Amino acid sequence: RRVHGDTRFLMNEIFMKASRLKNEIDSEIQSLHSSSQFSLRSQANGGNEKEVYAMVRNRLDKECERIQMTIANLTENIRNLELHFAAQSETMEKSSRLLWEKKIANMSHACEELGRYLTKTYRHQLETLNSERDRRDLFESSSRRNKEGQSVGIDILISERDSLQRSNAQAAESISKGHEILGSLKAQKDALNRIKRRVKNILDELGLSNTLTTLISKRSRHDTILLLILFISTVVLIFLLYYFVSPWLKSKVRIR
Repeated sequence: RRVHGDTRFLMNEIFMKASRLKNEIDSEIQSLHSSSQFSLRSQANGGNEKEVYAMVRNRLDKECERIQMTIANLTENIRNLELHFAAQSETMEKSSRLLWEKKIANMSHACEELGRYLTKTYRHQLETLNSERDRRDLFESSSRRNKEGQSVGIDILISERDSLQRSNAQAAESISKGHEILGSLKAQKDALNRIKRRVKNILDELGLSNTLTTLISKRSRHDTILLLILFISTVVLIFLLYYFVSPWLKSKVRIR
């Protein structure tokens, strides 16, 4: 009993550490999302534009790598927690076992969400940085042409480029939402599988009919089919948006 008590105390310690890491990661990603230090506008004027861009891009990459390492540390804590739980689950009371299963599942799901949140934030900051670089390149190109006696409608070019970038951003957002939906459906499928195993064990112990298990299996297959349909629909929708909207925008740019 003393060994079991020490192990459960260690499980509580690991879970508290994982909770602190989760809150720390969430705060860092929010700060990364709202930070202006990865913008070219925040840098002092002067110096080579390419060097300034490379410096800011390198800073962004290093910050994301640091947060990713913290997420990896959180994943390792969750893995250790699962190992301790697997070793002690047989000796736990039913209510305690179910509670720890839920806590571990929620922490694992939160870790996956943080990974997706970091990827989304990195893409947002990178798109903003690239957009500022392209704006400066267009402005410098227009200035050179004006000095040579050529007149370029910079506002029109920027407007059209922004339209293309918004279309690309919308497509990326659709893909991100599709990944989130797939992740949510996968989590639901895993939860149903756990419930299925739990119900099957109870039915085996009580000697009841397997009818309920069969119904759960059918529901699981239906959920798998629904997952495939949603995934295919999302891919087809993104393809159609890109196929019809991108040519129209490109033709509009050529006409102007």
